[in-house]
Amino acid sequence: MTIRCNSIALCYVINDLRGIAETIRSYRDVDRPLGEQPRPLATVPAQLHMAAAGLESEMRGWFHLDARVAQTFPPAADESGPATIDFSELAFPTTVLAPRRTSREVALAELAGAAATLRSIVSTELPEALESRGGRMAIDNLTEVLRVIDTYIHTYP
Repeated sequence: MTIRCNSIALCYVINDLRGIAETIRSYRDVDRPLGEQPRPLATVPAQLHMAAAGLESEMRGWFHLDARVAQTFPPAADESGPATIDFSELAFPTTVLAPRRTSREVALAELAGAAATLRSIVSTELPEALESRGGRMAIDNLTEVLRVIDTYIHTYP
């Protein structure tokens, strides 16, 4: 089995997943009165954040393993203290509250844009950034999340 991890590309995928989660959170229920039953997208932001966290953990694990193996070759790294690994490409999105008077059309456009980005991640970006068992599992999970979003968009009340 081939394992490949492009940490920079994967950081951008993780950032996009977090941004999509916040877009879904902002526009999933703009016209729902408080106290009404949650809609099908209620758990999608958490699912996307968990997928991002899982990918980040796997990326850090592969990077750590690669660095540890590299330490076995001379010349050995400075052993005076622990080394740090900086993933400066990782970012955390701002949670945005959609305007109270957001129309259904605007909400649907925002959700459709988020779905299009997620579709690109599932079909191209993630497979190119991470080739591993965990990457394939993430693609399967994100494909299901995308199905839920698409179903909601096409049956929006």
